[in-house]
Amino acid sequence: DWDGFRESLLQILEDPDTSIPEEWIVEPGSSASIFHTTSWKGPSTLTLLLLDTTTSGSCERSARVKQFLIAGDGDGNTPLHLACANLEPCVGTTEDIFAASIDFSVIKNLLLLAPETLGMANNVGDTPMHLLLASEAFRRNDSIAVEAAAEEAIESLMMMAKHLSVLQNDAGLTILHVAIANRCHERVLVRLLNMAPDEIATIADKNGMLP
Repeated sequence: DWDGFRESLLQILEDPDTSIPEEWIVEPGSSASIFHTTSWKGPSTLTLLLLDTTTSGSCERSARVKQFLIAGDGDGNTPLHLACANLEPCVGTTEDIFAASIDFSVIKNLLLLAPETLGMANNVGDTPMHLLLASEAFRRNDSIAVEAAAEEAIESLMMMAKHLSVLQNDAGLTILHVAIANRCHERVLVRLLNMAPDEIATIADKNGMLP
């Protein structure tokens, strides 16, 4: 019930001293918290409202929220992993090639609150960047605006953590393997090759496959 959840958040936002309901919260790392659920399935506006509501008020409350943002669910995914994996392009209502784009607002806010999660791996060794490049938003399509947004995003992430581009998951896949396998936007591939260490093109996966 997203509408009911939104109303609860607005009530808490009006009174920063109000406690976060216990049923929303689990012990960090034990299972999916409300932050995992909304990052994975919730509308972006609701996820942003959740982050705004729970980090306003006391420093103690903000520190507790940080615990959940860096904690993995049962699969080791942080909220950032899930937001990246579930990213889809925003479809426009007209034929205008600039009517579509990508909403990175949740990802940006999660990175601001817990930047260290960008380099965290889940239970199969995937970082959020692995999942981002496998998302629907990064899959090649006819939208110039979506491709440009994806390119700008990967450039920003590479500037934050270039070393992650050569990190391999449990299958030996780098983000370049993932990008090619998922038919990523061409400009994203070019940006990866231009910004990543030269070795990225020569790293083989567990099956001996180069990108």
